[in-house]
Amino acid sequence: GVGCPHCEEARPFVEALARAEPGLTLELVEVRQDPAGMARFQATMARLGVTGAGIPAFVVGERVVVGFRAGIT
Repeated sequence: GVGCPHCEEARPFVEALARAEPGLTLELVEVRQDPAGMARFQATMARLGVTGAGIPAFVVGERVVVGFRAGIT
């Protein structure tokens, strides 16, 4: 998200993953500055049964990973 240092730290990793996996569709959703993005985030987390999720959050199919730390693979 805009102004989120953890999201900005994750961005190079996510962009490199998208380059390495051409069949992967990458979609970034802004939640801090965009009310529609926040509504979509909340609806997705509710649909997947995730409570208390923060950002960054990564959704792959029906799986959710919350958070990012550089150097961990």
